[in-house]
Amino acid sequence: MAEPLCPQSYCGVSNSSITDILQCSSCKWGYRANSLSVCEPCTSPLPLYDWMYLLFMVLISFVLHCIAIDINTNRKSSYSTVLMHTSAFLECSIAALCTLLLLSPTSELRLHSCGVTSIQDWYSVFYNPTLQGGTTLHCTQEVVYPLYTSVMIYFSLQIPAMIIFRPIFSNKRFTQRGVDSASPIYGALYFLPLLVLLQTVAGGIIYYSFPYLALILSVVSLTVHLSHFQDQNISALFSQSLCNARSFCILLLCFFLHGYGIFSLVISMMDISQHSIMAGCLLLLVPAPYLIYILTSKHTDPEKLDSHTVQ
Repeated sequence: MAEPLCPQSYCGVSNSSITDILQCSSCKWGYRANSLSVCEPCTSPLPLYDWMYLLFMVLISFVLHCIAIDINTNRKSSYSTVLMHTSAFLECSIAALCTLLLLSPTSELRLHSCGVTSIQDWYSVFYNPTLQGGTTLHCTQEVVYPLYTSVMIYFSLQIPAMIIFRPIFSNKRFTQRGVDSASPIYGALYFLPLLVLLQTVAGGIIYYSFPYLALILSVVSLTVHLSHFQDQNISALFSQSLCNARSFCILLLCFFLHGYGIFSLVISMMDISQHSIMAGCLLLLVPAPYLIYILTSKHTDPEKLDSHTVQ
């Protein structure tokens, strides 16, 4: 069996006729070295887990947009608030769609993938091999193509999308209804660069942990939301969380995040096509945190705990 020419799996050469190890370098964007250290184009379809990772990054930006809008919105002006959230949804959707169309294969709603074998693939910059003579081969590249660049392109496209759509939904008529149209935009100009930095530094960590992050975010968000209701009785919690439009939308978002985390965790551990029944059963756990909070609220109400302490 032929031995690879290059000393590191991330290094490669443009064709098999090259025999000089000093010619080993990083492969072109969208290429990865094979077992013989020859750079080949990545043509494998993107795995389902990778699609879920990309969708998670889209969801994170959309949720942050919604939080920025909700904080700076008069909650009595429900119509204008819905329009602002609709604008954020359109911005994220169009940015994601354009990202898909720009990457290989271009103009198609699918992606080619180089695959991910370990967390080291995300940080090839730290694995440039040094030869015995002291020469360093520079093989830094996007080994996990397209998981790095697709997210970066998506975050970048959100800014022009926001410039186009937000003014349409944020005119003087909406501002008079109680919507601060400028503050959510300023908020996005803060958190989008932070998301880019987070993807650059911790992309590999997020890739392997996003199912757990989705579950944690959904449970924490649900708990914080329900804890803001003054009346913590079981019947009152049910009525306030289900009958109020804003509260019901937040509840649905928490449910979606929880189900998303469960589904992502299942496909990371087993073949979903062979365990579809088990996955369906696990999805029945989506409302579990909501029910647990409401059914145990009378035992955790701070006012009741304080009264028992005084007694």
